[in-house]
Amino acid sequence: LGVEKTNPPTTADYWRMGLGSVVHELLEPAIKKWLDDDDTVTVEEEMSVKLGEHGNGHIDMVLNTADGSKIVLELKTINGFGYKMSVEKGEGPRHSHILQGAMYAKAVDADMLVIGYLAMENISPSRARSQGIDDIGRFATEWHYSKSYYMPLANQETERLESIALQAHAEGALSIPRRFSHSD
Repeated sequence: LGVEKTNPPTTADYWRMGLGSVVHELLEPAIKKWLDDDDTVTVEEEMSVKLGEHGNGHIDMVLNTADGSKIVLELKTINGFGYKMSVEKGEGPRHSHILQGAMYAKAVDADMLVIGYLAMENISPSRARSQGIDDIGRFATEWHYSKSYYMPLANQETERLESIALQAHAEGALSIPRRFSHSD
């Protein structure tokens, strides 16, 4: 609309986003190569999808298995502290990451959603040993969600985002919609 950005990225933001992009650029071809050697899985990378009537998204990777299953893989780079909280403290992935992945999985009617974390800082070897974390777990982990788990989350989040888009449109494209939340 030709309107100045209200929160333009800073130099630090570009650095953080760039690190995440580099990790994706290095990891995704390795995963694709590994899975391409497996005749039972085909890989679709960087897939654009429609999310509801007003949204768009970009799936990191979709795995199609020989048995007809479809798996959405959403990869996230995460800082060391966040990674340690998710793995060592058992907090799991951030809710916003699950919601994003759920909406992507819904968009392609996936059978499973996988959220993968790639830490920007390793858990120390001694700390990992004391917690029973293997070498790969020091910097990478994943969580799997079935369709029965992720679909209600995706439906609710799609509904929420659609209502925000409709409200913003009704009130004028540059207005800030009123805040609201869904009750449990």
